[in-house]
Amino acid sequence: MTSLDRLTACATPPVHLSTGDGTPGPLDPPGSAYDPAEAVIHDLTRSLEARLCQLGAPVTSHFHAGTHHPAYGERELHHSLPMLLRALGS
Repeated sequence: MTSLDRLTACATPPVHLSTGDGTPGPLDPPGSAYDPAEAVIHDLTRSLEARLCQLGAPVTSHFHAGTHHPAYGERELHHSLPMLLRALGS
């Protein structure tokens, strides 16, 4: 049993995954370059999403064009905040 299997065997909280694909997107500053690290993170996060879904974990995801610019993190916090608040019972 892997660590991921053990995690899903517990009371599984909802998970929100989001990452850019490394190409400059709408929230990146003009002239932003391709971000190869974000592209790798994108692929790994898609694999994590697939595995969590296989295990029946409650996953929402948002994969988009973009780099690791903070504006994307802020946007995703707004997207995921209702789910996070529900999970906390707020």
